[in-house]
Amino acid sequence: MRLPGLFYSKKLERNADSSNFLFPIIVGTVLWFSFFDKLRFVFLGSNMAIRFVQFLILFLLYVFTLCGVEMLLGGTFKRVFLIPTFFLPYILLPIYYRIFVTLNLPWALAFAVPFVHSSIISMNYVSKLLILLRAAGYVLALLVVKSWF
Repeated sequence: MRLPGLFYSKKLERNADSSNFLFPIIVGTVLWFSFFDKLRFVFLGSNMAIRFVQFLILFLLYVFTLCGVEMLLGGTFKRVFLIPTFFLPYILLPIYYRIFVTLNLPWALAFAVPFVHSSIISMNYVSKLLILLRAAGYVLALLVVKSWF
């Protein structure tokens, strides 16, 4: 079972295999369809199916780039196969978003909660440079997403 790995880091290492690369596709699909009402106004007049595929490809390229950087920094295959599991907390992002909007809090904090959760999980498994790269990617994504809402 993979989900307890979200909360127990010792169980996370047992789940390191190539099937973990399905997680970014699942997370990307959940995020796309949960924020579809906002995204359709961003991509007004374009084919949403093509934009969805482009989004998934871009997200997978980001994950593969992180895996490549970890491999270049001397990571093992087991650690490289763990990287996609660090994106699982983002499945809860739509719930956090609705909670923050309902409580009249800044909605940008909803993006920070899963990022901090996944960073804490990954701290024992990946290099600090990779965490810095993820933080830079988070800031860039937040700058883009902030202009959407």
